Amino acid sequence: MKRLYIALFFIAMIISFCVFEQVKVNCFYDEVSALIDSAEEYANAGDYETAYKKCESLDTYFQKQYKILSLIIHNKTLDDMSVSIHELKALAQNDDTMLESRLLSAKIQAQQIKNNQRITLENIL
Repeated sequence: MKRLYIALFFIAMIISFCVFEQVKVNCFYDEVSALIDSAEEYANAGDYETAYKKCESLDTYFQKQYKILSLIIHNKTLDDMSVSIHELKALAQNDDTMLESRLLSAKIQAQQIKNNQRITLENIL
């Protein structure tokens, strides 16, 4: 009977970790997507100063979340996204027209992270 309780405990721990990971990744995607969308709006309007502030906020948020996400996600896409987000600040600061395409690229990378971490049968098997 003691073995059953130990097994149930470990199953509960695994399920709790999976739920935590799903919530963390989904909240990360929602926040990053919102920041990218607002930076994109300002960049399209030609307001690169405000777009830079949004990119700076995005970088700060990403750096805080990266510490936690890198523990639960072993993914090259997360590292690639880190590089892309660092580039965004420089592009916005220099009023570069490539900013819009790089914002889209960063958003696609965030979507890939969310899709790769989603609990599906193909991810489990």
